[in-house]
Amino acid sequence: MTGTATFTVTGGTTQQFTSLSILPSSQTLTVLNQQAQFIALGTSGTTGLQQDVTSSAQIKWSSSAPTIGSVSSTGLAKDLGAGQSTITAVLTNSDGSVVTNSAALTTSLTAVPADLLSLSILPSTQGLLYLQGTAQFLAIGSFSTPPYTRDLTNSVQWISATPNIFPITTNCGSGAPANCSPAPLAGSQNGGVVSAYGSGGVSIIAEYKGTDGATQAATATFTCPLVEPDPTAHPPVPGSCFPGSQGAALLATLTVYNEGLNNNDPLSNNTNWLVTAPSATGTANVIHCGPGWTNNGQSGGSVCTASYPVGSQVTLTAPLQQGVSFGGWSTSCVSISPNPAVASGSNTCKVVMTGDITVGAIFN
Repeated sequence: MTGTATFTVTGGTTQQFTSLSILPSSQTLTVLNQQAQFIALGTSGTTGLQQDVTSSAQIKWSSSAPTIGSVSSTGLAKDLGAGQSTITAVLTNSDGSVVTNSAALTTSLTAVPADLLSLSILPSTQGLLYLQGTAQFLAIGSFSTPPYTRDLTNSVQWISATPNIFPITTNCGSGAPANCSPAPLAGSQNGGVVSAYGSGGVSIIAEYKGTDGATQAATATFTCPLVEPDPTAHPPVPGSCFPGSQGAALLATLTVYNEGLNNNDPLSNNTNWLVTAPSATGTANVIHCGPGWTNNGQSGGSVCTASYPVGSQVTLTAPLQQGVSFGGWSTSCVSISPNPAVASGSNTCKVVMTGDITVGAIFN
């Protein structure tokens, strides 16, 4: 005797979250309509790893006192009055189970604005194609008093959602706030340097606590995509971030950015500054950073990167540009020409790639 039956499996491939964390656990806003970002990290019951679910369709944000401190569907809190409120995130899994967590929001109205108004990470997204490589993130803060824009890379707490796979450095140099707890790193290594010891993607978080007690957070994305090499394909597929790809990782990343502009805003491209550098094989201007360079109507970026063999020497140049006064290089760069610029000529400096290095150029 034979027969048939139907067997149905539901939810077998759906990742469920077993817990939820909110970063930071508390924030303080002091100015009407001032905003601050909360970040939600869900822990996967399948892998045990954390994932950024701040803007997920599965999550709902709410405030216990929305007329005092509101929160958007993406975790952005806003100061609407003086008082206390509890910000709650509720994540509903596909199987109907729920995980939740809360954070505290303190809001007040004062005549003096908070010292740190906003925080951003540059670039917002970057990645690698090989294991054991590193990449540099920068933290840029917008302040209520001059200088209005400041490099906070070594003044913030850097957090990786999966630190065992994608660790990131925090270097609390002099002048860092109290919440930047790790001791200064040896040598000249910056904070914000993320390494890839596995494939996939991760959320990178920067946190800064100002002297007024307000905490600001910003997020960025780092990836190392797993692609298996296929030499038989047409054209051949070189692959990325696969086991064995670390053999090609004898490269270091040079990051160049502008430490200051006439309007105190390194994120804007409304001046004529320019920094160039050749490639590792001598090809001219593989780095062409700044609005002083254009190609098919597109200007150079505010933050530029290039890879060089470890131990190689790179020469950076800040050519004389109309209307721009060059003010010097950061300490990572050894000047090899007059500094600041004279009426003619350009400023150059030498960088030895002992590892990943960030160089700031100052334009007054």
